[in-house]
Amino acid sequence: PKDPQKTEKENNTHQTILAFAKAFPTDAIVHLGDLLFAKNGEDETNFFNDANIDLLYGQLRERFAQANENTFFVAGNHDEHHMQEPVRENFFRRMVLPQKQRITALVENEPYYYVDFPEKQVRCIFLMSSHQENGEQRYGMYKKQADWLSTDALQAPDGWKILLFSHVYPGPVGY
Repeated sequence: PKDPQKTEKENNTHQTILAFAKAFPTDAIVHLGDLLFAKNGEDETNFFNDANIDLLYGQLRERFAQANENTFFVAGNHDEHHMQEPVRENFFRRMVLPQKQRITALVENEPYYYVDFPEKQVRCIFLMSSHQENGEQRYGMYKKQADWLSTDALQAPDGWKILLFSHVYPGPVGY
């Protein structure tokens, strides 16, 4: 059987982020997606199975939380390839919902949300920038998220800075 620990380029990215966080204290860690990535070009749909996804995501959340409890995740296109249920609900349940106590606003079953840091007057907005549509990989924001972004997320208090986080450029679907 394949080793589920050998993910995302043998975990080099995760190790680098965690080493950096230990060496340089930060207010938060943001992982911009592709948490799980098959090694050596293997087919991701066969490499991962739903039975070990919860375990893998749980281990990743735990590792990052040890470095900084304010760790936030953005879904990447590879996070979606291996999921058997719709990526928005899946990523929401596994990676966003466990952080609920730190999240200022979220949309149920959707992997986009924002977090306010009032003491810094900063709002961090985390977007979904890729998704499957009719079996095809699509990049960009779908209408529901774009509406939420303009009517809710971007409405920060006066004087606040807004940071936008996305796996890829958050343009319109199909760019």
